[in-house]
Amino acid sequence: MNRITWNESDGSWGIKGVKLEALPPKVYGALYKLMDYEKTGLSPKQIEEMDLLYTEKCKEVAKMEKDC
Repeated sequence: MNRITWNESDGSWGIKGVKLEALPPKVYGALYKLMDYEKTGLSPKQIEEMDLLYTEKCKEVAKMEKDC
């Protein structure tokens, strides 16, 4: 998967050709979340699978708590 964002070890980050300081706060925030997501190295499919597994495990725990 090709990254849209870049980041450095000093915490700086950006998108080539985009002046982040000129963006509305909500757009800046959304792009920051994208940068965090891209740093995971996971694909969207892997995130979906992780979400399904997490939901399944939460249901199992809730059932165990109810049975106890």
